[in-house]
Amino acid sequence: MQNVKNILMDLDSNYPEWEQNLQENSDFSAYEDAELGHRMLDLVFSFKDLCKKRESCSLDIFTELVRERKTAEILQGKVERVLIYYKAFRPIREMFSKDPEAVMELFKDIFLNYVLRFDPNITRRYQIKDGENENAFEGILHAFDNLTDYYVKRLYVQEAVERDFCEETGLSKECGELYANLYEEHFQELKWNLILYGLGECQAQLRQIEDFM
Repeated sequence: MQNVKNILMDLDSNYPEWEQNLQENSDFSAYEDAELGHRMLDLVFSFKDLCKKRESCSLDIFTELVRERKTAEILQGKVERVLIYYKAFRPIREMFSKDPEAVMELFKDIFLNYVLRFDPNITRRYQIKDGENENAFEGILHAFDNLTDYYVKRLYVQEAVERDFCEETGLSKECGELYANLYEEHFQELKWNLILYGLGECQAQLRQIEDFM
């Protein structure tokens, strides 16, 4: 919390209109003052760390520290977006605390039979819920897939994948190492999958254009 307070004090001191700027334009990259945009990003990620520690992203966390409610609501929305993978993997974190080996086997299954290839029966093999959310496992599958696409598109090296995966999901170093090893081992096939998918998308768009013409 202290880090959030320090950033807020800095903003109040050096950018007294920062809340008004945020309420008028929440796209930090569009700010004329690039340094202000950077400090706003720092604020979002500091709130992200605070929400992870509290295992909550409720509006109360933001209104406790920010003067105007509208500012708090905008910041909450941004933090919710950067916590999307952390929230998706909450059932896995809980499972790991009870049965680490089961989680490791689950990781291999998801990577090999959903991310790399597709086994339609994978959702039948697991019953993973998050509170009342019956579709928690589907969210985990999509999160795995999207994160992997992100790393492949940006050609992340294995060490960077391990660090970022642990940061985004809140999972242990053991999980990060396993995921990064699978990523590295199958990187070429993952890359070709993305290329083939991209070609399929281009062909579909071309067909739409031809139908329109």
